[in-house]
Amino acid sequence: MEIAKKRNKADIQNALARSASVVKLVRGVANNATWLVMMDAHDAIKKHPNYRGKVKYLYKQAFKEFKNNERQLLYANENRMFHLADMTPTTRKIYGNITDAQYFEYWQGLGARAYTEGNQWVSSLDNKYRLSL
Repeated sequence: MEIAKKRNKADIQNALARSASVVKLVRGVANNATWLVMMDAHDAIKKHPNYRGKVKYLYKQAFKEFKNNERQLLYANENRMFHLADMTPTTRKIYGNITDAQYFEYWQGLGARAYTEGNQWVSSLDNKYRLSL
């Protein structure tokens, strides 16, 4: 309790900004690598003769829900993660003259490296599941 009393407003804002960047990083990797896994799974399942009707519909729903979630992240009114005006001037300067949408697109790219490096783990889980069947 005494530590909290000694902190001033700037210290608290800096701590929140640091934690927000960690949340964005972790969520960016997980969220955007998941999209790539979904796309790979969709490409594979489209080749199956039973890819129609309910299966096709459910994949479309999953893609739609994923995109709705991204839209909510980008255009949020509360807990805005991608509104550059909410950043401190020092942090804002790092990104240069970009828009919120460009910053969001940069964030989306975080999952690509995680996907390429972690794809072996996904393949391993896929193989274990296939063997269990």
